[in-house]
Amino acid sequence: MQMFDDTIRIDHIRRVLWDVNADAEAVLRALDGHGPMPGGIDPAVVYAKLLKSYSWHTLLRIIPAERLKDALSDDVLRRLWPASLRTRYEYARELLSGQSVSSAG
Repeated sequence: MQMFDDTIRIDHIRRVLWDVNADAEAVLRALDGHGPMPGGIDPAVVYAKLLKSYSWHTLLRIIPAERLKDALSDDVLRRLWPASLRTRYEYARELLSGQSVSSAG
């Protein structure tokens, strides 16, 4: 899936970080692997806000494929609610990692 252009990605980041004092362009650079998160922002907070706010298809156009493992880490998923959302992303993580996924549940 093709990534959004940077202007659209920055706009999506601004929308979820409205309550955080951070430069959305610097956050985008960090998401792209070009430096740390600005202002000491915990990357897990950014990923959790993105996962709570956007559909999976939109996320794939914002978060680089090589960062999906970080976006679906235990630290991020613990921050998600309701539990059904957390479960959905745990399932996605298992599929992406190639682990066997139970059809039960």
